[in-house]
Amino acid sequence: MPKFIYTAKSYSGQTKGGEIVAQDEKNVAQQLRAEGYLVTSISLVKEEEAKIAGKTNFFDKFISIPLKEKMVFARNLSIMVASGLTVSRAVNNLALQTENKSFKKILLDIDEEIQSGKSLSEGLEKYVNIFGELFVNMVRVGETAGNLDEVLKIVAVQLEKEHDLKSKVKGAMIYPAVILTVMFIIGIIMLTYVLPKLMGVFKDMNAKLPAMTQFIVDMSNLLKNNGLMVAVVFFAVAIFLQYFLRQPSGKKTVSWVAIKFPIFSPLIKQMNCARFARIYSSLLKSGVGAVDALKIISRTLTNHYYQQVLIGSVEDIQKGVSLS
Repeated sequence: MPKFIYTAKSYSGQTKGGEIVAQDEKNVAQQLRAEGYLVTSISLVKEEEAKIAGKTNFFDKFISIPLKEKMVFARNLSIMVASGLTVSRAVNNLALQTENKSFKKILLDIDEEIQSGKSLSEGLEKYVNIFGELFVNMVRVGETAGNLDEVLKIVAVQLEKEHDLKSKVKGAMIYPAVILTVMFIIGIIMLTYVLPKLMGVFKDMNAKLPAMTQFIVDMSNLLKNNGLMVAVVFFAVAIFLQYFLRQPSGKKTVSWVAIKFPIFSPLIKQMNCARFARIYSSLLKSGVGAVDALKIISRTLTNHYYQQVLIGSVEDIQKGVSLS
């Protein structure tokens, strides 16, 4: 008979998950209903698919996994571990449930690491660029303290809040992004089509143009006569900037602009402060020490200057200075 993976919730709100052998999904639901549970998800275990999906390659370490996928993974893993499943089996079950092929490969590879004798945190650390320092370190703390299910629940809540914050920020940035894009398009149209038609009027006037007007006219001529060269230069600059922004000096420059630029500065400061408070609270709840928590956060914040402040705070606290 086929094997199914399920998560379910009791009428009192208690959650459980695991695997069950049954004829079909309907039979699974009936069995769980008889135990007083309502099914929230069911999926068929496909062993052959798992073997194929489990083959990872070097580039799998550099893919991007949606935050929502990791949030669901943490929450369901917490439920399954709390229900008594081994970590290896729980990770394997969740790998078979996910529809994201890249994430499935990663989870199955982590399961192989666990089966070879490594811990969950060691398996996650192999993909730290995907799960992040916070996720890996909190799982490590949960393993040490023996409350992995509770820590995973905290991680899920943390990721959920992070997802909500990013959604709000993206929503707030849509309007200015649209305005800037429209302004850029209008500017290009003016320089390449409208302004050249007005050049005849300027010539008939036979008058010296103001410096700013002359600059705009020169820009128009440049775009009209050397459009291909301008496009090549534009793409070359874009590639250089992409490379530069990945370097420490580039990240430092972006961080400085972010906290100094009037339009973005208040939003960036609020985001970093909110993220610090939320992560610090989560780490302390999971049993991480005050100093170790600050070290972890310093590696999770993206702004260079906030990272330096936290590193300096760690050094001060170790010398006996209070956190405040």
